Amino acid sequence: MDLEQKKALMLEISIFDQLSPEEYEVVAGRIEYIKINKGDVLIKEGSGGHTLYYLVSGSMEIRKESMDGKQALLSQFSRGSIIGEQALLETEGRRSATAVALEDCELLTLSRQNFDEMVMSHPRVGVAILRSVGKMLSERLRNTSSRVADLL
Repeated sequence: MDLEQKKALMLEISIFDQLSPEEYEVVAGRIEYIKINKGDVLIKEGSGGHTLYYLVSGSMEIRKESMDGKQALLSQFSRGSIIGEQALLETEGRRSATAVALEDCELLTLSRQNFDEMVMSHPRVGVAILRSVGKMLSERLRNTSSRVADLL
């Protein structure tokens, strides 16, 4: 996938909404494109987390191991979803859940190393992305809190 295709896809990603055209260029140069097959594990609960993923196509299932060792379905994500965003925030973080491809998937990835390099050379880009990730995490926490409250 070339730089122009990456930039076109980035227009769909909410965490990049606050970037200028020049800043899109900076980020696009640090984003990678990958494909995974149906049934592949993208993220394994408990493993080290170093990458944020944007789901270009396909769908993913997010599972968490319960206290009794069973796998609980937390959610499903499809095109346009961001997965693994905590990896940009935690330097020694561990993945909190497992993500498995429900079908063949295409993803854009941003590693923490590439993100950190970008922050050093373009701090405004890093701040804009972190604010957007923080907003997204807050929204997810609110939704999860509401679902837990409904169960009580």
